[in-house]
Amino acid sequence: MPDDQRAIDARLENWSRYVAVKLPGWVSPIWKLGKSNGRQWHAPEFRPDCDVLDGHEIEKAVANLPKLHATVLRWAYVYRGGEIPFRRKHGLTREGLAQLLHDGRCMLINRRV
Repeated sequence: MPDDQRAIDARLENWSRYVAVKLPGWVSPIWKLGKSNGRQWHAPEFRPDCDVLDGHEIEKAVANLPKLHATVLRWAYVYRGGEIPFRRKHGLTREGLAQLLHDGRCMLINRRV
């Protein structure tokens, strides 16, 4: 990753924590109020803090990008799915995917997000 994109990459990582995909509450209603006893055996894992205001600002900016660029950014930062199925679905080469990711970050930088 180029050095000029390190700052937007950090903001996009924060954005990924802001819009994290969560399982719906109806998946297992029987365990909804249950508490795991596993916490007594493992040290708690702390997540990094999320800047909610900046995450919301990035979400609005990504929503205003061209559709394919926004989709690539969401795949790379939020969903983090497999690269090959994503490339096949959108008809991209590895270089094309890398270029779209680079261009999407550049668009956010150029729009002064």
